[in-house]
Amino acid sequence: MKVIINGKFLSQRVTGLQRFAIEIVRELDKLISADENYELYVPKNCEVSLDLKNIRVVMSKSLLKGILWDVFSYNPYVKREKGLSVNLCNGITLHNPNVVCIHDVTYRARKEFCYETTKDILRMFWNRFIASFNTKHSDFIVTVSEFSKKEIIKYYNVDKNKIFVINNAWQHINRINDNKVDFQKSYPFLLPGEYFFSISTLAANKNFKWVLHAAKNNPEYIFAIAGGGKLKGVANSMGLANLPNVKFLGYVTDEEAKCLMKNCKAFIFPSLYEGFGLPPLEALGAGCKNVILSDIEVLHEIYVDSADYVDPTNLDYKIQNLGDHTAYRKKILDKYSFEKSASSLYNLIKKVR
Repeated sequence: MKVIINGKFLSQRVTGLQRFAIEIVRELDKLISADENYELYVPKNCEVSLDLKNIRVVMSKSLLKGILWDVFSYNPYVKREKGLSVNLCNGITLHNPNVVCIHDVTYRARKEFCYETTKDILRMFWNRFIASFNTKHSDFIVTVSEFSKKEIIKYYNVDKNKIFVINNAWQHINRINDNKVDFQKSYPFLLPGEYFFSISTLAANKNFKWVLHAAKNNPEYIFAIAGGGKLKGVANSMGLANLPNVKFLGYVTDEEAKCLMKNCKAFIFPSLYEGFGLPPLEALGAGCKNVILSDIEVLHEIYVDSADYVDPTNLDYKIQNLGDHTAYRKKILDKYSFEKSASSLYNLIKKVR
Protein backbone atom coordinates (compact mmCIF):
# COMPACT_ATOMS: atom_id res chain seq x y z
CA MET A 1 0.00 0.00 0.00
CA LYS A 2 1.24 3.46 -0.92
CA VAL A 3 2.10 5.75 2.02
CA ILE A 4 0.96 9.33 1.37
CA ILE A 5 2.24 12.06 3.70
CA ASN A 6 0.27 15.30 3.92
CA GLY A 7 2.81 17.92 2.84
CA LYS A 8 0.70 20.99 3.66
CA PHE A 9 3.24 21.88 6.37
CA LEU A 10 5.66 22.99 3.63
CA SER A 11 3.28 25.83 2.73
CA GLN A 12 3.04 27.09 6.32
CA ARG A 13 5.16 29.29 8.55
CA VAL A 14 7.63 27.09 10.41
CA THR A 15 6.78 26.64 14.10
CA GLY A 16 7.43 23.60 16.28
CA LEU A 17 4.75 21.55 14.49
CA GLN A 18 6.12 22.19 11.02
CA ARG A 19 9.70 21.67 12.22
CA PHE A 20 8.73 18.24 13.56
CA ALA A 21 7.16 17.28 10.22
CA ILE A 22 10.05 18.60 8.12
CA GLU A 23 12.72 16.78 10.10
CA ILE A 24 10.77 13.53 10.40
CA VAL A 25 10.26 13.45 6.62
CA ARG A 26 13.98 14.15 6.06
CA GLU A 27 14.99 11.24 8.27
CA LEU A 28 12.25 8.93 7.00
CA ASP A 29 13.59 9.47 3.49
CA LYS A 30 16.95 8.07 4.64
CA LEU A 31 15.36 5.00 6.21
CA ILE A 32 13.30 3.76 3.29
CA SER A 33 14.22 2.51 -0.13
CA ALA A 34 12.89 3.99 -3.38
CA ASP A 35 10.66 0.98 -4.03
CA GLU A 36 8.76 1.29 -0.73
CA ASN A 37 6.23 3.60 -2.38
CA TYR A 38 6.21 6.69 -0.17
CA GLU A 39 4.82 10.01 -1.43
CA LEU A 40 4.74 13.55 -0.09
CA TYR A 41 1.62 15.22 -1.47
CA VAL A 42 2.02 19.02 -1.41
CA PRO A 43 -0.12 22.05 -2.34
CA LYS A 44 0.28 23.62 -5.78
CA ASN A 45 3.23 26.02 -6.15
CA CYS A 46 4.65 24.84 -2.82
CA GLU A 47 8.43 25.09 -2.58
CA VAL A 48 9.97 21.75 -1.63
CA SER A 49 13.60 22.09 -0.54
CA LEU A 50 14.03 18.85 1.41
CA ASP A 51 16.22 17.16 -1.22
CA LEU A 52 14.37 13.86 -0.90
CA LYS A 53 15.83 10.77 -2.58
CA ASN A 54 13.29 8.03 -1.83
CA ILE A 55 10.05 9.84 -1.02
CA ARG A 56 8.41 10.98 -4.25
CA VAL A 57 7.00 14.52 -4.20
CA VAL A 58 3.59 14.89 -5.87
CA MET A 59 2.20 18.39 -6.33
CA SER A 60 -1.53 18.99 -6.19
CA LYS A 61 -3.19 20.62 -9.19
CA SER A 62 -5.69 22.34 -6.93
CA LEU A 63 -5.34 26.01 -5.99
CA LEU A 64 -7.07 25.42 -2.67
CA LYS A 65 -5.26 26.20 0.57
CA GLY A 66 -5.50 25.39 4.27
CA ILE A 67 -8.48 23.38 5.51
CA LEU A 68 -10.11 23.34 2.07
CA TRP A 69 -6.98 21.78 0.61
CA ASP A 70 -7.06 19.05 3.27
CA VAL A 71 -10.71 18.23 2.62
CA PHE A 72 -10.99 18.64 -1.15
CA SER A 73 -7.48 17.89 -2.45
CA TYR A 74 -5.40 15.78 -0.05
CA ASN A 75 -8.08 13.40 1.23
CA PRO A 76 -9.64 12.70 -2.21
CA TYR A 77 -6.13 11.99 -3.55
CA VAL A 78 -5.44 9.48 -0.76
CA LYS A 79 -8.79 7.79 -1.38
CA ARG A 80 -8.24 7.67 -5.15
CA GLU A 81 -4.78 6.16 -4.69
CA LYS A 82 -6.02 3.75 -2.00
CA GLY A 83 -3.12 4.90 0.16
CA LEU A 84 -2.25 5.05 3.83
CA SER A 85 -2.61 8.65 5.04
CA VAL A 86 0.06 10.13 7.33
CA ASN A 87 -0.71 13.53 8.87
CA LEU A 88 2.11 15.04 10.94
CA CYS A 89 0.60 18.49 11.65
CA ASN A 90 -2.86 18.03 13.17
CA GLY A 91 -4.51 17.77 9.74
CA ILE A 92 -7.94 16.18 9.35
CA THR A 93 -7.98 12.71 7.84
CA LEU A 94 -11.15 11.44 6.14
CA HIS A 95 -9.77 8.18 4.79
CA ASN A 96 -8.62 4.95 6.43
CA PRO A 97 -6.10 3.53 7.05
CA ASN A 98 -4.27 6.48 8.58
CA VAL A 99 -1.80 7.74 11.15
CA VAL A 100 -2.36 11.19 12.64
CA CYS A 101 -0.11 13.27 14.87
CA ILE A 102 -1.81 15.36 17.58
CA HIS A 103 0.87 17.54 19.13
CA ASP A 104 -1.15 18.92 22.04
CA VAL A 105 -4.70 19.65 23.16
CA THR A 106 -4.29 23.20 24.48
CA TYR A 107 -7.57 24.18 22.84
CA ARG A 108 -9.39 21.65 25.04
CA ALA A 109 -7.29 21.53 28.21
CA ARG A 110 -6.65 25.27 28.58
CA LYS A 111 -9.37 27.00 26.61
CA GLU A 112 -8.70 30.27 28.44
CA PHE A 113 -5.64 30.64 26.20
CA CYS A 114 -7.85 30.65 23.11
CA TYR A 115 -10.10 33.64 23.76
CA GLU A 116 -7.85 36.48 22.62
CA THR A 117 -9.67 37.26 19.34
CA THR A 118 -12.64 36.01 17.33
CA LYS A 119 -10.18 34.27 15.04
CA ASP A 120 -8.67 32.48 18.04
CA ILE A 121 -12.10 31.29 19.14
CA LEU A 122 -12.95 29.96 15.68
CA ARG A 123 -9.57 28.22 15.48
CA MET A 124 -10.15 26.67 18.91
CA PHE A 125 -13.49 25.15 17.89
CA TRP A 126 -12.06 23.91 14.60
CA ASN A 127 -9.08 22.29 16.36
CA ARG A 128 -11.42 20.66 18.84
CA PHE A 129 -13.48 19.23 15.99
CA ILE A 130 -10.36 17.91 14.21
CA ALA A 131 -9.04 16.29 17.39
CA SER A 132 -12.42 14.74 18.19
CA PHE A 133 -12.79 13.42 14.65
CA ASN A 134 -9.23 12.13 14.38
CA THR A 135 -9.24 10.37 17.75
CA LYS A 136 -12.39 8.50 16.72
CA HIS A 137 -11.43 7.64 13.14
CA SER A 138 -7.63 7.17 13.12
CA ASP A 139 -5.97 3.79 13.23
CA PHE A 140 -3.10 5.16 15.30
CA ILE A 141 -2.37 8.50 16.93
CA VAL A 142 1.11 9.92 17.34
CA THR A 143 1.94 12.54 19.92
CA VAL A 144 5.19 14.10 21.10
CA SER A 145 5.29 13.43 24.86
CA GLU A 146 3.88 11.15 27.53
CA PHE A 147 2.17 14.21 28.98
CA SER A 148 0.32 14.86 25.72
CA LYS A 149 -0.62 11.19 25.54
CA LYS A 150 -2.23 11.45 28.98
CA GLU A 151 -4.04 14.63 27.96
CA ILE A 152 -5.44 13.03 24.80
CA ILE A 153 -6.67 10.05 26.82
CA LYS A 154 -8.17 12.37 29.45
CA TYR A 155 -10.04 14.69 27.11
CA TYR A 156 -10.92 12.33 24.25
CA ASN A 157 -11.24 8.96 26.02
CA VAL A 158 -8.84 7.21 23.64
CA ASP A 159 -7.48 3.70 24.19
CA LYS A 160 -3.89 4.17 25.37
CA ASN A 161 -2.73 1.36 23.08
CA LYS A 162 -3.81 3.43 20.08
CA ILE A 163 -1.43 6.31 20.98
CA PHE A 164 2.31 6.25 20.30
CA VAL A 165 4.79 8.78 21.66
CA ILE A 166 7.31 9.95 19.07
CA ASN A 167 9.38 12.78 20.48
CA ASN A 168 10.48 16.03 18.93
CA ALA A 169 14.25 16.67 18.64
CA TRP A 170 16.91 19.28 18.00
CA GLN A 171 19.41 18.19 15.32
CA HIS A 172 18.19 20.76 12.78
CA ILE A 173 20.13 23.29 14.87
CA ASN A 174 23.36 21.73 13.57
CA ARG A 175 22.51 22.82 10.02
CA ILE A 176 22.14 26.47 11.03
CA ASN A 177 25.37 28.37 10.44
CA ASP A 178 25.60 31.14 13.01
CA ASN A 179 29.26 31.87 12.24
CA LYS A 180 28.20 34.55 9.78
CA VAL A 181 26.55 36.49 12.64
CA ASP A 182 28.94 39.07 14.08
CA PHE A 183 27.69 39.05 17.67
CA GLN A 184 29.51 42.19 18.84
CA LYS A 185 28.49 44.17 15.78
CA SER A 186 24.87 42.98 15.81
CA TYR A 187 24.37 43.25 19.57
CA PRO A 188 26.84 45.78 21.01
CA PHE A 189 24.55 46.20 24.04
CA LEU A 190 24.92 42.52 25.03
CA LEU A 191 27.92 40.91 26.69
CA PRO A 192 28.46 37.19 26.03
CA GLY A 193 27.39 35.14 29.04
CA GLU A 194 25.85 38.12 30.82
CA TYR A 195 22.26 38.34 29.52
CA PHE A 196 19.07 36.31 29.70
CA PHE A 197 17.44 35.45 26.39
CA SER A 198 13.88 34.50 25.42
CA ILE A 199 11.90 34.16 22.22
CA SER A 200 8.37 35.34 22.85
CA THR A 201 5.00 35.51 21.12
CA LEU A 202 1.69 36.96 22.25
CA ALA A 203 0.12 33.50 22.60
CA ALA A 204 -1.29 33.44 26.13
CA ASN A 205 0.35 30.15 27.05
CA LYS A 206 3.82 31.54 26.26
CA ASN A 207 3.52 33.82 29.32
CA PHE A 208 5.36 36.85 27.92
CA LYS A 209 4.49 38.97 30.95
CA TRP A 210 6.55 36.69 33.21
CA VAL A 211 9.76 37.64 31.38
CA LEU A 212 8.97 41.36 31.74
CA HIS A 213 8.30 41.03 35.45
CA ALA A 214 11.48 38.97 35.87
CA ALA A 215 13.38 41.85 34.26
CA LYS A 216 11.66 44.37 36.54
CA ASN A 217 12.54 42.31 39.63
CA ASN A 218 16.15 41.76 38.54
CA PRO A 219 17.40 45.15 37.29
CA GLU A 220 21.03 44.10 37.58
CA TYR A 221 20.64 41.73 34.61
CA ILE A 222 19.98 42.38 30.93
CA PHE A 223 17.00 40.59 29.33
CA ALA A 224 17.05 40.24 25.54
CA ILE A 225 13.65 39.39 24.04
CA ALA A 226 13.22 38.29 20.42
CA GLY A 227 9.85 38.21 18.70
CA GLY A 228 7.41 40.14 16.56
CA GLY A 229 7.11 43.91 16.71
CA LYS A 230 3.86 43.84 18.73
CA LEU A 231 5.64 42.65 21.88
CA LYS A 232 6.81 46.11 22.80
CA GLY A 233 3.30 47.50 22.31
CA VAL A 234 1.90 44.91 24.72
CA ALA A 235 4.70 45.69 27.17
CA ASN A 236 3.73 49.34 26.89
CA SER A 237 0.12 48.54 27.77
CA MET A 238 1.46 46.82 30.90
CA GLY A 239 3.60 49.82 31.78
CA LEU A 240 6.78 47.76 31.31
CA ALA A 241 8.01 48.87 27.88
CA ASN A 242 10.73 51.20 29.13
CA LEU A 243 12.63 48.99 31.53
CA PRO A 244 16.29 49.98 31.01
CA ASN A 245 17.49 46.38 31.26
CA VAL A 246 15.13 45.00 28.56
CA LYS A 247 16.26 44.88 24.94
CA PHE A 248 13.55 44.16 22.37
CA LEU A 249 15.32 42.53 19.42
CA GLY A 250 12.31 42.16 17.12
CA TYR A 251 12.25 39.30 14.62
CA VAL A 252 15.52 37.35 14.50
CA THR A 253 16.71 34.87 11.87
CA ASP A 254 17.50 31.26 12.72
CA GLU A 255 21.20 32.14 12.56
CA GLU A 256 20.76 35.06 14.95
CA ALA A 257 18.61 32.99 17.32
CA LYS A 258 21.26 30.28 17.51
CA CYS A 259 23.98 32.86 18.14
CA LEU A 260 21.92 34.50 20.89
CA MET A 261 21.18 31.14 22.52
CA LYS A 262 24.83 30.12 22.46
CA ASN A 263 26.02 33.33 24.08
CA CYS A 264 23.37 33.93 26.73
CA LYS A 265 23.65 33.37 30.47
CA ALA A 266 20.39 31.38 30.34
CA PHE A 267 17.50 30.79 27.97
CA ILE A 268 14.13 31.53 29.57
CA PHE A 269 10.98 29.54 28.73
CA PRO A 270 8.14 30.37 31.16
CA SER A 271 5.33 28.68 29.22
CA LEU A 272 2.13 27.73 31.02
CA TYR A 273 1.19 24.81 28.76
CA GLU A 274 3.04 22.81 26.08
CA GLY A 275 2.78 19.53 24.26
CA PHE A 276 6.57 19.19 24.24
CA GLY A 277 8.36 22.54 24.55
CA LEU A 278 10.97 22.56 21.77
CA PRO A 279 12.80 25.93 22.09
CA PRO A 280 14.79 25.00 25.24
CA LEU A 281 15.99 21.82 23.51
CA GLU A 282 17.06 23.92 20.53
CA ALA A 283 18.88 26.22 22.94
CA LEU A 284 20.74 23.32 24.55
CA GLY A 285 21.60 21.99 21.11
CA ALA A 286 22.96 25.41 20.18
CA GLY A 287 25.32 25.35 23.16
CA CYS A 288 23.32 27.30 25.73
CA LYS A 289 24.78 26.79 29.20
CA ASN A 290 21.55 27.10 31.20
CA VAL A 291 17.80 27.00 30.66
CA ILE A 292 15.16 28.37 33.03
CA LEU A 293 11.85 26.54 32.58
CA SER A 294 8.34 26.56 33.94
CA ASP A 295 7.70 24.11 36.73
CA ILE A 296 5.10 22.18 34.71
CA GLU A 297 4.74 18.44 34.15
CA VAL A 298 5.68 18.22 30.48
CA LEU A 299 8.91 20.21 30.86
CA HIS A 300 10.01 18.03 33.77
CA GLU A 301 9.36 14.99 31.57
CA ILE A 302 11.47 16.30 28.70
CA TYR A 303 14.28 18.12 30.51
CA VAL A 304 14.49 16.25 33.84
CA ASP A 305 17.58 17.59 35.69
CA SER A 306 19.05 19.68 32.87
CA ALA A 307 17.30 22.93 33.86
CA ASP A 308 16.34 25.34 36.62
CA TYR A 309 12.59 25.36 37.24
CA VAL A 310 10.48 28.35 38.28
CA ASP A 311 6.85 28.96 39.15
CA PRO A 312 5.39 30.52 35.96
CA THR A 313 2.62 32.19 37.97
CA ASN A 314 5.02 33.92 40.38
CA LEU A 315 5.67 37.39 38.99
CA ASP A 316 8.01 38.26 41.86
CA TYR A 317 10.78 35.91 40.77
CA LYS A 318 14.27 36.82 41.91
CA ILE A 319 17.22 35.16 40.17
CA GLN A 320 19.33 33.00 42.45
CA ASN A 321 22.50 31.10 41.59
CA LEU A 322 21.80 28.94 38.55
CA GLY A 323 22.49 25.24 38.89
CA ASP A 324 25.29 23.43 37.09
CA HIS A 325 23.51 21.02 34.75
CA THR A 326 26.46 20.20 32.51
CA ALA A 327 26.38 16.47 33.28
CA TYR A 328 22.68 16.20 32.45
CA ARG A 329 22.69 18.34 29.31
CA LYS A 330 24.45 15.69 27.20
CA LYS A 331 22.05 13.00 28.43
CA ILE A 332 19.09 15.07 27.29
CA LEU A 333 20.59 15.83 23.90
CA ASP A 334 21.51 12.17 23.40
CA LYS A 335 17.98 11.08 24.31
CA TYR A 336 16.22 12.97 21.53
CA SER A 337 16.94 12.61 17.84
CA PHE A 338 14.88 12.89 14.68
CA GLU A 339 16.57 9.72 13.41
CA LYS A 340 15.15 7.75 16.36
CA SER A 341 11.76 9.40 15.98
CA ALA A 342 11.57 8.71 12.25
CA SER A 343 12.50 5.09 12.90
CA SER A 344 9.62 4.82 15.40
CA LEU A 345 7.20 6.28 12.86
CA TYR A 346 8.48 3.94 10.15
CA ASN A 347 7.87 0.91 12.38
CA LEU A 348 4.38 2.19 13.22
CA ILE A 349 3.54 2.66 9.53
CA LYS A 350 4.63 -0.91 8.86
CA LYS A 351 2.08 -2.09 11.44
CA VAL A 352 -0.72 -0.28 9.63
CA ARG A 353 0.32 -1.35 6.13
